[in-house]
Formats: sequence, structure tokens, C-alpha cells
Amino acid sequence: MKSILFLVSLVVFTLARAADLPRVAVVPDSPEPSIAAFADLLSASLATASDRYALVERAEITKLASEAEIQKLAADQRLSALAKLAKADGLIIVGADNGDPKLRKLTLRLTSTNNGLVLRSLILGGKESEFPEAAKLAAGVLRFPCERLTQGDAKPPIIVSLLGIRPAFETDRALETTLNLAVAQQLSAQSGIAVSERWKMNDLVFERSLADQRPQAFATGTVLLDGSYTRKGDQLEFSLRLRKAESEEGKTFTLQGSSNKSTDLAQQIAKLIATESGQSGEAVAWNTLEEAKQYSELGGWLRVRAQGIESAQAYEAAVALGSVDGNVPRDRIWAYQSILDEIDSSGYDPTWINRWLKLPRPEFKQKLMTAIRMTRVTIEALDSDWGGLSPKDFDPSRRQRIL
Repeated sequence: MKSILFLVSLVVFTLARAADLPRVAVVPDSPEPSIAAFADLLSASLATASDRYALVERAEITKLASEAEIQKLAADQRLSALAKLAKADGLIIVGADNGDPKLRKLTLRLTSTNNGLVLRSLILGGKESEFPEAAKLAAGVLRFPCERLTQGDAKPPIIVSLLGIRPAFETDRALETTLNLAVAQQLSAQSGIAVSERWKMNDLVFERSLADQRPQAFATGTVLLDGSYTRKGDQLEFSLRLRKAESEEGKTFTLQGSSNKSTDLAQQIAKLIATESGQSGEAVAWNTLEEAKQYSELGGWLRVRAQGIESAQAYEAAVALGSVDGNVPRDRIWAYQSILDEIDSSGYDPTWINRWLKLPRPEFKQKLMTAIRMTRVTIEALDSDWGGLSPKDFDPSRRQRIL
């Protein structure tokens, strides 16, 4: 009798706990068998990656997708309707990027079904035989935003549109990308706060660092955040502005901190913005170093497979999360070098500029801006004492030997 009562209690406890967890659905956005196969692998990897969310069973998704209510909808409406029927708080859409005929890539996009914000996006390339490993790496990164998903019955979050925090002087631009990514990461971990178009913010900060363009305004949030910073020795002084509309003057806030602790600075900024927006200012429990580790592992996997841009983005995220791995600053530089593709088995090629000059103007500019970004991350590495490594470890000729 006692054993029966124990089993009943265990079942009730399990069901109650599952009801308290955010629900995540993984759905393929293509009829291709390989896309569906990867979606299955990703579901399996996510299921073992964390116990802080519940996955909607693929069989349940398949059954719901076949219902007449879904089938009569337009193709671009089916996935969101499917997520609502499945009572999912987060939707991971698996698609294909066929832009490069030489390297077929998978696209992964995690969206909150409660506010429509895209929380994370990844692009992975590789052979089908590498799908299990790719799914495991992707799950390692995606599990963190999945754990922080807002459930459907929760109070709607304050949406912060991050417009960019820029240096007051050109000489201090090295930290711009890292700081903005770190602030976006830390804001997303604040209770009651969501970052507007955060996945686009990641991409735009990266692209802006290459294209040298002024940031676009994302006037889609409850509040708008922008600002500037100046450097005085090892200290950064920030002037931040919070507005409800672009036409408003808004409130201005100041704070300062060490330039060598971008994660700590981002936490201060996120807490300040959260409290000024009427929230508690308390961050959700979150292991930033573990997430940084997952990003760095993903970056290494992508770099080996000649996906320089995606690899650089992963390493940028790892640095912004405060990675303590001394190899990450070096690997981030090497990721940019792999984009430039100026290193081969014979070592550095001094004739690179002659080849660049023959390129079409857009490609030539992209090469130059990538080189500029590589220079800036090298300055960051220098300021951090090379991440604890020797400057010799950054020698470009070592990249091929390690790969």
C-alpha cells in the first residue's frame, strides 16, 4: 500500500513540476527528410541537456500538424499556430540555408511564442554524418535561453530595444561589440525583461563592426536604450539614455567600472535598466561561464569546418559572456583570419593586398572591415594580457598546425 501511495505521489509531483516548466517545441521548416532528421536529433539532445524545460513530443507535433485547422492556414502561419496548439512557450524552427552550393547549412531559430521575439539564432554547416555532433553542440547553446522562457500565463515582459552603446572616441571602439553583446545577454536574463530582436542585435553588432555603419534604431520595444562610453585608463565611464519613444529626451544615467570586466559592467547596466523600467533588477539564475564554454566549443567546431563568420560570432558571444578560457581570445582572432583566408600551409602570404585590390568594391570593403575587426579583437586580447597565453601563441602560422 505504501509503495502505491509513493508512486502516486511521485506521479503527481512529476506532473506538477512539468506544469511549472516552460515548454519547447522543435519543428522542421522544410519537407526535406534531412531537416526532419536533424530536428529529431536536436530534440533528443535538448531533452538530455537540461531538466529546466519540457519538450513537446515530436509525435504530438506531427499529430497536431496534420489537423485540418492547421492545414487550412497559409504556410507562414502554420508554425506559430502549431506552437499555440501544442501550448509551447518556445519554438525552435529548423530550416535550410542553401545560399552556398559548396556548403549546405542548417538554420536554427528560437522564438518566444508569448511575445514573438526571436531569442537566439544559429547557423550550422556540416555533413549529415556530423548531424548528431552538431545537434549536441546546438543544444548546449540553446538550452540556456530555453530555460529562461516566459510561460504563457506570466505577466508580459518589458521589452527593451537596445540601440547600441558606442564609444565617444574612435580610439576606444575595440570594446564596442563585446560590450553590446554582453549587455544584450545580461538584459535577457533579467526577470520581467525581454530584449527586442536580440538575435538580430547579435547579427547587426557583428555586421556593423565589419561594415562600419551607424546602428539602426529598433523602435519596437517598450523602452529604448542607447548611450556612450569614454575610457580613462583602465576605467570606463558610461552615459546611458532610456526613453519610451525616439522623440523623447528620456532619462540619462551614469556609471563606471573596469574595462577588463565587461560582464560585470553589463550586469550593472542590465540591473539599472531593469529597476528603472519598474522590474526587480534580479537576474534569473544563470551559469554564464558554462554558456560561454558551450559557445566556444561551437566556435571551434565551426572554424574547423571553414565557417569563419559563424565561428567568429560564436567566439564573440563567448567573450561577451565572460569566458575565462585563455584560448578564446586567440581563437576569436583566428576565426576572423579564417574569414580573410590569407593563411595556408606555407604561412602568411604578403601579397594579400594585391589580390584584394582586384576584388569587386563590396568584397574589397568587406575584407578591409573584417581586418579592422580582427585588429580590434587583437587589441582586446592585448588589454587582457593575451588571455594568459604567450603572444607567440597568437602567431598566425600556428593556426594550421593546431587545426
